[in-house]
Amino acid sequence: KDYFCSRNMFKMQLKRLHTFLLKDYLLSFLATFFVCLFILLMQSLWRYIDEMVGKGLDLIVMAQFFYYAALTLVPMALPLSILLSSLMSFGGLGERLELIAMKAAGISLFRIMKPYLVVIGFLSIGSFYFSNVVMPDVQLKWTVLLRSIRHKSPDVSIPVGSFYTGIDNYSIYVRSKNHDTRMLYDMMIYDFTGTAGGGSSDNIRIVTADSGMLVSTADKKGFILKLHNGEMFENMQEQQMSRSDNPYRRESFAEKHILIEFDSDFTMVDENVMSSQAASKNMKQIRYDIDSLSSQQDSVGLGNLSDYKAVALNTVKLSSSDSAKFNASVPMLVNSDSIFMVSSRSDQLEIRKTMQAKIQSQKSELTLKGTNMFYNDRNIRKHWIQWMQKITQSLSIIIFF
Repeated sequence: KDYFCSRNMFKMQLKRLHTFLLKDYLLSFLATFFVCLFILLMQSLWRYIDEMVGKGLDLIVMAQFFYYAALTLVPMALPLSILLSSLMSFGGLGERLELIAMKAAGISLFRIMKPYLVVIGFLSIGSFYFSNVVMPDVQLKWTVLLRSIRHKSPDVSIPVGSFYTGIDNYSIYVRSKNHDTRMLYDMMIYDFTGTAGGGSSDNIRIVTADSGMLVSTADKKGFILKLHNGEMFENMQEQQMSRSDNPYRRESFAEKHILIEFDSDFTMVDENVMSSQAASKNMKQIRYDIDSLSSQQDSVGLGNLSDYKAVALNTVKLSSSDSAKFNASVPMLVNSDSIFMVSSRSDQLEIRKTMQAKIQSQKSELTLKGTNMFYNDRNIRKHWIQWMQKITQSLSIIIFF
């Protein structure tokens, strides 16, 4: 009787001890989680601060930015907070010699950590659910919001030293700019409005200027590009492609205004444009898309091989009767070099030009097909990475603990 009473008392005291330790651990976990989330959120803010300053974003947009940014950082903040809270809790137990006291009382380390392991298991399951179910929708809305912010007031987003293509049918290069006056210096503008709708690529208009500024129109439906001290080059519309002396127009100006149609109001980008990204899909959708992309990639690869055999290697498809006749006959070997050498000088030049044109055409075609295959492979790898991240993010919680 005394044995069972003491055993029940021991279990009650152990249960109270577990409750106390678990409560202390959860408090430290919540504190470290919000600290880690705040640090990561500030890092994210500094990462996108250049795309937000000076665009006149209202409080609702800023609140959405911080809300979606915080949600996207939750899977990263969870393992860090687990690690810090575990170090704090067990470090405090060791510093106060409580671990030694519990070991001396006959409590094993596994029994001490048993409630922690249960909590960590639930957190891992919750993290996996969040990454697989909640995160795709959050990532989609976060990406759409960032793209919408980038499309608002593009004059402050024009980078220095590289071409900016955020405005449709325009490519703008700026060597330097003054952030206080919003003046742009040493500008080069490629105007592709003449090529819109299937127009010729020779209708590109090139404008250079010493300085300029983008000013929004009153109705905020476009921009006026005010340029100073520059030149404009443009091919004449009545040019003939067969002529070698195509006329063009050159214009020098002291000041020139170009109207650019662009809606500078803050409007959300269509979500369907970004829905094909791997980060906006759950595991089931990712596996389905991987199978579809892999099948499509195999079909494209076989098609490219067939095209290469038919065009580059000049092979022909033979029927069963033709192949039997071909095998029965004795093929005659032809020395192409000897035929080339006995040809006339003009024929040799023509043969060389023809072969060079064929080789260049085949090279360009193979380069294009290889580029398409590379980007398709990279898209498949991105899907696999996202599929694995949903598992590793939950496993990292257990590993960090």
